[in-house]
Amino acid sequence: MNKYSNELVQKVNELYHDLISENYDVLYSEMFRQEAKIWKKNFLQYLSQKNSITILDIGTGTGFVPITIGNLLTKNCVFICTDVSQKILKIAKKYK
Repeated sequence: MNKYSNELVQKVNELYHDLISENYDVLYSEMFRQEAKIWKKNFLQYLSQKNSITILDIGTGTGFVPITIGNLLTKNCVFICTDVSQKILKIAKKYK
């Protein structure tokens, strides 16, 4: 049995990401360096099979996935980003 409520865990997660939002890209820079090529390669294989897709990025952070593959989307594609931290989403919107 979980001794912490889901609401508490969500709030702590939100507060943590609000706190680190300005430094998120530096703290997780290994993700940007190591995973970008993998995302692009896999996405291009998938996109070639479809003319339009909808992508839901849950936990978008500062926008790694939309930054990495956003320029590969066609006009018919929809990209939806969400995160528990509204503060970190504001940072991601700057890259729009």
